[in-house]
Amino acid sequence: MVKMTFPFLDDHCLRFIAESPLVFVATASETGMDCSPRGGRPGFVQAVDRRELALPDWPGNNKLSSITNLLTSDGACGLVFLVPGQDVFLRVNGSATVTTAP
Repeated sequence: MVKMTFPFLDDHCLRFIAESPLVFVATASETGMDCSPRGGRPGFVQAVDRRELALPDWPGNNKLSSITNLLTSDGACGLVFLVPGQDVFLRVNGSATVTTAP
C-alpha cells in the first residue's frame, strides 16, 4: 500500500484521471451522506489546472443527492477514480462548487 498526499495534482494524477472512465463522488450534509458513481469515456473529467477538476453532471436517477449536499453544506467532496485493469485507484479530496458554466 502506498499513501501519498499532494497539495496539487501531479503529472501521474492527471494521467490517471484522463484514463479513468469511472469516478465515485462522495458528499455529505447535515442530513446525510451520498456516494454516487459517475461514468463516461476516459477523459470525461477534465483538469482545469493542477488544483481544479471539472466534472459534468448528466441526467441520472433525478435524486440530485450530490448536488443538494454541495449546495447545503461547506462543499466538502471526495472523489475516487478507477481505471479498469489497474489494481490501484486515485483519491482526490477537496471542496466543490456547482456551476452552469461549461
